[in-house]
Amino acid sequence: MARQKRDRAYFLKRLQQEHPAIHAAYLSGKFESVRAASLAAGLIKGRTSLQVLLNAWSKASRSEQDDFLAQAGLARTSTAGPLPATSTRPVFTSDNKLTHSFANWLEAHIDAGGMTTGDVTWALGFNRSNASLGNATGRSRSRINDPKFRAALEAYARRNGW
Repeated sequence: MARQKRDRAYFLKRLQQEHPAIHAAYLSGKFESVRAASLAAGLIKGRTSLQVLLNAWSKASRSEQDDFLAQAGLARTSTAGPLPATSTRPVFTSDNKLTHSFANWLEAHIDAGGMTTGDVTWALGFNRSNASLGNATGRSRSRINDPKFRAALEAYARRNGW
């Protein structure tokens, strides 16, 4: 069975049958459109502010998005595509552990900024309680197996002078 087409004619018919006063107001010009009258009658829901923002964000250029983030006092935490190679110093070993030189640099960077590993993790776009970075810089030097986390950390390192 075909689904009912919900076009202008459908909503006009529903307005006439279920909300005759609003239908009459539409016909007299008190509403600019059938959609506006249908919204007033509660036949359809308007978009939420979040839906409007998400739609606008998806249509904004990268520079407009960056301007918005700057106005909000935020920074983009990830980049589209690979960053240009500014250094050949590795962040990770072949088994996904931090190199000792990078771990030492990162610990100094964190100390100099008065930060915690949770602050850096948040700057990467992950939850502050994600223990991956703390475990990787700690005594055990555990692996970071999440490829998104590794990519974000490499980008962070390049942006911050590694």
